[in-house]
Amino acid sequence: MASGVGPSSATITWTTHEPSNSQVEFGLSSAYGSSTTLDAALVTSHSQILSGLNPSTLYHYRVCSADAAGNKNCSPDNTFATLPPPDITAPIISNLTPLNGSTITTRQPIISAIYADELGGAGVNTGSVRLFLDGADVTGSATVSISSLTFKSISN
Repeated sequence: MASGVGPSSATITWTTHEPSNSQVEFGLSSAYGSSTTLDAALVTSHSQILSGLNPSTLYHYRVCSADAAGNKNCSPDNTFATLPPPDITAPIISNLTPLNGSTITTRQPIISAIYADELGGAGVNTGSVRLFLDGADVTGSATVSISSLTFKSISN
């Protein structure tokens, strides 16, 4: 079973009914092509870490174990997909109103912005959105979604 799957690694775990060694064969197809180093320890709970994997990639794997007498068995083909790489680029902000340098003539101006994940994702983490007005964080008074922000000033 694949667990702890990330962009470049995964942990494969399995059990055997008797003490046996541990090895995982893996690759981009059921022809595999790579394998972990054979762990000769005779155990019934097995765990092998696959590292150096490519993000957003489907991998095939099978586990193989042999007992003290050399009787070897391998599982059927299994698959898992690595996660995409972490998003390290700030969102794109557009349609910001009022424009920089604009003169506001209304007593209750509305500040709004539309933003998008540069990777075309579902939006941004709303917990990371902040709006500052004259140096004060007014985010709590704004309406924030995964793709936009609106703030209506409460002015006397």
